[in-house]
Amino acid sequence: MKKIISIIALTISTQFSFGQIVASSCTAPDSIVEKYNADADRLTVRKIYQQNLMYIDSIEIPQTHTDTILNAMMAVYNATSLPARDTVITMYNIHSLPNPDINSFSVSADSNLTWMQQLKNGIFPTGNSTIDSLTNLYNLNVTYYSTYFGIMAYHTVSFQSDSNYNIQPLSDNYETISGVFFSDPGGWFGDGNDITSTIYSDHVELIYSVGWEDCPSGCIARRYWKFKIYYDCSVEFVGSYGTPLAITTINELDRSFSNAVFPNPFDIHFSIKGLNEDYDYFIYNMAGQLMTEGKSFKGQTQNLDFLPLGQYLLRVKTNKQTTTHKLVKN
Repeated sequence: MKKIISIIALTISTQFSFGQIVASSCTAPDSIVEKYNADADRLTVRKIYQQNLMYIDSIEIPQTHTDTILNAMMAVYNATSLPARDTVITMYNIHSLPNPDINSFSVSADSNLTWMQQLKNGIFPTGNSTIDSLTNLYNLNVTYYSTYFGIMAYHTVSFQSDSNYNIQPLSDNYETISGVFFSDPGGWFGDGNDITSTIYSDHVELIYSVGWEDCPSGCIARRYWKFKIYYDCSVEFVGSYGTPLAITTINELDRSFSNAVFPNPFDIHFSIKGLNEDYDYFIYNMAGQLMTEGKSFKGQTQNLDFLPLGQYLLRVKTNKQTTTHKLVKN
């Protein structure tokens, strides 16, 4: 065991690849913006609490900060000439860890209160002016009501908004209501893939990361990709560091049909066994660079004679699922 740990430790990389700057754009279709809007809001809320900014008591998330981070994310998304962009966007589809929660919280209160009974029975308005005002103002919906089987002195109602907010001060408003024991934002336990951001005077720094190994308790291993995004929307890939992808792939592979790639290792051709539908495939090298992609039809054999010998990641995408497999060419 000590020998294995030593080998892994020796493979941890801190190498950077500096100076790769490309022109990009901070605009994208609404569907793409929507995919990353929650990330930008969440990273803004993190910044507020980490730096104790003046917005800490504001329920509304400051749009200027959100737009700055969102523009940076769109610039990375559009920097398609950077291999690292393919890694963090296409290959791993990295988003921010959903913590802090930005649209849900729970209120625990005396179950005998009229407004609690109204919420339990799905009746709105409840008759409590504060509850009804907050519910209307922040577009809140009840997602869950817990009675704790009658063993607690209170019941708990969970609210969710269709918009993103700085949830802590919104949740705090409920603690001023008579009969409320406590109110807490929603939360997410564990660890996983994430994005961090730092805003500087001349650029925004985004660091994308993939975590693995015992992530429910806190990921033991992690790989990072650092980008600088300048305010003209150009993007510099600073470099990657942390545990190498070669180790990541062993843990990231989808096991749903682990023996489906045949033969593996292969010489020139391979095929996907037992897949009775068309699929798209993407092949990446261990640095995360997209080497080739294409569309295959039922049972069709792929010719990869042009690929150098080595290890690759094969991503197979169907209408129902996307799976990733280790692929070896001898």
